[in-house]
Amino acid sequence: MKTSAYYSMLILCLSIFLSADINAMQQQSSDAIERITVTGQRSEHHYKRQLELAQMDFIESYNALNTISNFSIDCHPRANIGSHIKKMECLPRYFNRELGYQAQAFMQGASSRNNSNAEYVSFITQNKKLKFEKHIAKLSQESAELQRKLEKVGQAKLAYEQRAQQK
Repeated sequence: MKTSAYYSMLILCLSIFLSADINAMQQQSSDAIERITVTGQRSEHHYKRQLELAQMDFIESYNALNTISNFSIDCHPRANIGSHIKKMECLPRYFNRELGYQAQAFMQGASSRNNSNAEYVSFITQNKKLKFEKHIAKLSQESAELQRKLEKVGQAKLAYEQRAQQK
């Protein structure tokens, strides 16, 4: 009988101590809840990629609607000299043809200096560039889809420039 009373008393004491510890732990855990708020920003690369995708989407739609061969936009992956990293380079066909013509004239000796750089070709194709820009404006006015994609390019460019300024 003494042993059963002893065990009963032991169980009673343990239950009192354990319940007190559990209550204290519950109060501590509800009082000391730490809140962590994580905020993030998209990287500049994300916005640059969105701009590139919007531009490619616009170029694809533009080329589908364009009927003037010289005003088509040709895109090719191109790596700079000494690099294996290719980037997409998109230029109007009239510009590419003039670059090729200038390089050919230099190689054949028709020109004493190499005029196949982009700055010189930009200078001599200024009139074609104005006609090209007017053609793009005309097509975008005629096509709601092209207008929407051109606006998307503008929005993506603005978002990229704003993110780049945050550095």
